Amino acid sequence: MRVFVLCGEASGDLYAWLLLKDLKVNLYGIGGERLSPILKKTSGAIKDFNILGFSPRPILRATRQLKRLKKAIIESEPDIFVPVSYPGLNLPLAQAVKKAGIKVYYLLPPQVWAWGGFRWRALKGLDLLISLFPFEMEYLKGLNVV
Repeated sequence: MRVFVLCGEASGDLYAWLLLKDLKVNLYGIGGERLSPILKKTSGAIKDFNILGFSPRPILRATRQLKRLKKAIIESEPDIFVPVSYPGLNLPLAQAVKKAGIKVYYLLPPQVWAWGGFRWRALKGLDLLISLFPFEMEYLKGLNVV
């Protein structure tokens, strides 16, 4: 089984590593200091995602990054895409990858109960949501997301 995992920050790297380190799957993607060593092939590094500000340069960089990552994920032909946290990048990627026919298991989805309530729509239709908080899954069930 081929799994493409994408972490955008250090805490996501830790949780992805804890989840995936003992699985017998071919791991591809982007991680940090914990996850990168167990990836069969990497498509970048967490440090590549440090984008600050709203000037045109960071926005253009983020747009290019999104296109590049979408292409990398789809071309690697994974059975499953595992976005980890980092909703600004991972939500649009999850939707694009799902449309391409790849299963999406979102680890640590956006906490729509706390902030960004509009994001629940982007989670709808994904194959699996994995949360640390049991009440979060109940909340998402109430929104008919899961």
